[in-house]
Amino acid sequence: MQSKDIESISFAQAVDAMCSVHERLADARAELIAEWDYETPPTVGVFDVFAWATVELLREADPAVEHLFQLVEMLLLRGDPQVVECVSTGFVETLVNTPIERLQPVLWREKLGPRARLAAESWEEFWAPRS
Repeated sequence: MQSKDIESISFAQAVDAMCSVHERLADARAELIAEWDYETPPTVGVFDVFAWATVELLREADPAVEHLFQLVEMLLLRGDPQVVECVSTGFVETLVNTPIERLQPVLWREKLGPRARLAAESWEEFWAPRS
């Protein structure tokens, strides 16, 4: 729940903040925009490419991931509804669905804050095989 005294973070602010953490995220966003040519890419798709760039940073043990996951938690806490949906669906869901051969969950799970952990658990439950 957000305090009325704290202004929520907009989508544009969230994207700028993510891109400022590491040039790889800024590059991933630029590539996505180029792929969409003259159309605007889906907002969730922006955070999806941020997640894939983060997968590579995690695999390389880049120290920027610590700040990145702190930012993800802040966006889930202070982002406007669009930001919260994009971070949860675009970023966290992508991590949850990353093939284990590509990234061991232990590399990202321990870095999640409480809100991001809840989002991950919700996605894991959603995607769990039904018997």
